[in-house]
Amino acid sequence: MVMFLGAFSVFNVLLGWAAIRRAERLMSRDERAAWASPRLHAIAAFAAWSLPVICVFATGAAWSLEADARHWAPAVIVGPVLWLLAMGAFFAAVDFAEDGVLDLARGTLRKPRE
Repeated sequence: MVMFLGAFSVFNVLLGWAAIRRAERLMSRDERAAWASPRLHAIAAFAAWSLPVICVFATGAAWSLEADARHWAPAVIVGPVLWLLAMGAFFAAVDFAEDGVLDLARGTLRKPRE
C-alpha cells in the first residue's frame, strides 16, 4: 500500500507541475487569441488551475487516511486522475454543444490566422 501511495504521490506532483505549466501557457495573450471559443478557453484554464489544488489535497488526504489505517486511501489518491477525466468529458461536451463537432475548439468559431 505504501508503495502504491508513494508512486501516486510522485505522479500527482508531476501532474500538478504539468498542469501549472499548461495553465501559465493558457494565460498568455497569444494562446488566448488562438482559441476559437472563449468558453472553452475558460474551461481549459479552470481545469489547469484547479488540478494542482486537487493533486495536493488528494495526496495529503490519502496519506492521512493511510496513517489512520483507512482502507480507501488508494481511492482518494486517484482523485486527480478522475478529476482530469471529468473535466475532459465536460470540455468535450461543451465543445460538441458549441458547433456539433469534437474538434478541441478548432472549429468554425476560429478566426483565420494572418
